[in-house]
Amino acid sequence: MDEKEIYIHIGMPKTGTTFLQQEVFEELTDVKYFLHHTDNPIMNFIHELIYTNTYLIDILDERKRSIDNYLCTIKEKKVLISVEGLIGDSFNNYYPLKNIAEALKHVFPKSKIIFTIRKQDDLLESAYLYSLYEGHYKTVSQFLNYKKGTFESFKLLREYGVNVDIHSLNYLKMVYVYEVLFSKESICLLPYELMKSNQRIFIEKICNFIGVKVVYPSTKKYSNKSFSLLSAKIAFLLNRFRANGLNSLPLIPEQPFLDFFNKKYTENNFIAYRILRSISYRISLTYFLQNILDKIFYIKYKPFSKNLKKEILEKHYMDNNKLSLRYELDLKDYGYFI
Repeated sequence: MDEKEIYIHIGMPKTGTTFLQQEVFEELTDVKYFLHHTDNPIMNFIHELIYTNTYLIDILDERKRSIDNYLCTIKEKKVLISVEGLIGDSFNNYYPLKNIAEALKHVFPKSKIIFTIRKQDDLLESAYLYSLYEGHYKTVSQFLNYKKGTFESFKLLREYGVNVDIHSLNYLKMVYVYEVLFSKESICLLPYELMKSNQRIFIEKICNFIGVKVVYPSTKKYSNKSFSLLSAKIAFLLNRFRANGLNSLPLIPEQPFLDFFNKKYTENNFIAYRILRSISYRISLTYFLQNILDKIFYIKYKPFSKNLKKEILEKHYMDNNKLSLRYELDLKDYGYFI
């Protein structure tokens, strides 16, 4: 059987990944598309890369042969994997990025990489809103480690809670890790801002890179809308009282008995358990804010001031410029540097 062409979309998070996965990748023809949370040798390995210390993962030749044997059962010549977690955890300083890249190189040595980026200030702002969605309640300054006009380094989660080091969002260095391993020609690097300004060209570039017929979605809607102004404020105040395992005062129920009802429905398939599971899923502050309050009243929330966003970008101007020149991306047009 012919050798497979492997394409791996690694993120970044908050760059329209869900839209690409649901509206583009799933519609591609002549491509075997693998999405997260599917049970097969490839995605089981990917799952280990993201959630297990990479030094403990078996990536010896025997593991590679097992995946190669599985690939031989796939009729399509082209294989596409899309998991944004392969770039590392944004709330853990992207720590495993290099180890993950090296493991991917070992198992998929000739793969090609699709890498989407977003202006650092906008990506961090979106990540902050997502932290509220996840149940955290840091202030903007605490989240960014911003003190007295200085952005400090990342702090351990167990000691400080969710936080980021803005310096870790150095796209030039991130891309270089993959460039050294896979070559510059094996990387398709695109800014999220291009997707927003000209979706057709953005999709065309990805499809041409993969070598497949271009698929134009029927909608321009992007999934995973962030909390509104009102919801974000409510979440910030009430998250500390949610029974989500993060707080010492769990006064607000969080999907009570959901695991129990899931298990019972799986075992017995009784309609009653299905109904109870559905009710339990909706007993959540996040569900109320996103699916009820924001559907009634939505004002977009911008928690970062203009001056703060400028300070964040200033830390990356020089390397963003270098990256723009190296990959001919015209990032200046999208505000990555001035």
